[in-house]
Amino acid sequence: MPEGAIFVSYAHEDLAAAKRMKTGLDVAGITVWFDMDRLGVGDDYDRKIQGNIGHCSFFIPLISATTERRVEGYFRREWHYALDRARNIADHAVFIIPVAIDDTLPTGALLVPERFRAAHWERLLDGVVTSEFAQRLRVLMGKGEHP
Repeated sequence: MPEGAIFVSYAHEDLAAAKRMKTGLDVAGITVWFDMDRLGVGDDYDRKIQGNIGHCSFFIPLISATTERRVEGYFRREWHYALDRARNIADHAVFIIPVAIDDTLPTGALLVPERFRAAHWERLLDGVVTSEFAQRLRVLMGKGEHP
């Protein structure tokens, strides 16, 4: 896990949006740990994922109609790892930053954990990173100034 990296969690069906988000954050100078780039042959997938969630700066679950439709998927395990870590983080500190990549709303996302629904969601349609979102992340990471 690169120092200060952000972990993006997504359902496999949302891979295109996750790739767009990673590219947008890379362009903005924000490091993303992305499983497609960082997992190699022979890696203990689950242990590596869990360790990286344990060391990332922020956890971004991509929420969509897909995650709302799927009652089972590895992304759910990642979400639980993030929730476990969040229990050790002060309530006022930002760690989980939910991002909706379609028109899914917190009020209708019944398969999303309550802690995710309680946080302010960013809406980045199809994973397209806005300059405002990138700047907010920079500020949260201590690398930017408030607008």
